[in-house]
Amino acid sequence: MEMNIDASIKKIIREILVEDYHHLHKDYRLYEAFNKIVAIFEDNTKLEFEVHYHDKHGEDREKWRKRAASRWKSLANEIHRDVQLSEVGNPIEKSWKKSFEEALEHPELQEFVFNPKKHRRIWPS
Repeated sequence: MEMNIDASIKKIIREILVEDYHHLHKDYRLYEAFNKIVAIFEDNTKLEFEVHYHDKHGEDREKWRKRAASRWKSLANEIHRDVQLSEVGNPIEKSWKKSFEEALEHPELQEFVFNPKKHRRIWPS
């Protein structure tokens, strides 16, 4: 099953993509951009988060960004594989998008996520 990515999503990818894709899956694509990690799904919707680098510089930033993308993917995989059963015993499988949304809220990922309410940028005046 091929993923059909419309022109607007392709434009967004060209604008923000600095690195090669991080992970290619039949139901989603996971990209590492300059300051963001972006997941694009079959229905051309996307989820993204801005990476909080703390005090990382140079190669450490690249490693941290890769670690953030890998951790988000791992958490989403764990959530996706954790199949719940309905009242009659039928498996209820979550979509990949729902799995990535839940992983984005997971406490283990929060050290990688830039939160403007918690982390303030200080610009020289």
